[in-house]
Amino acid sequence: MIIAAPFVAVGHDGLDRRPVVPRHMLPSETGLVELHAGQVNDLSRYHELDYEERAIVSAAVDSRKAEFGDGRWCAHRALRGLGEDVPILRGPKGMPLFPSTVSGTISHTRGLRMALVGRSEHWQSLGLDVEVAQRLPEGVLTAVTSVRERRVLRRV
Repeated sequence: MIIAAPFVAVGHDGLDRRPVVPRHMLPSETGLVELHAGQVNDLSRYHELDYEERAIVSAAVDSRKAEFGDGRWCAHRALRGLGEDVPILRGPKGMPLFPSTVSGTISHTRGLRMALVGRSEHWQSLGLDVEVAQRLPEGVLTAVTSVRERRVLRRV
């Protein structure tokens, strides 16, 4: 049985939101979960995490715990869409450790958290970075995107 990777965007209130990242801009056979947290500093998702996950940031301030919990919530929802879900611990360089069958990433910025996942048989690694929208310094776009990606960006 093949389980489809999710493509979900929700607000902190649980209601559907318009996705920030359009589906057509995602790599094939990946799933994305977005949480539009707004200015809410909600620790409920942090408290739902496995003990080992909470321990990673247990000494942090509440705002960090909230963004960590929100990001892990996105990742867990994405993993469940692939038929998997395990505690997501932290690797030696701080990166989230996904199951060996999954490539994934978690990103967050003010008011927005995201997780992108895909099967490791298709993707050796996945990356995603979200930032508050502002003009990029000269040269950054060409340094972080391919020619193909810039063509797609020009169309959107």
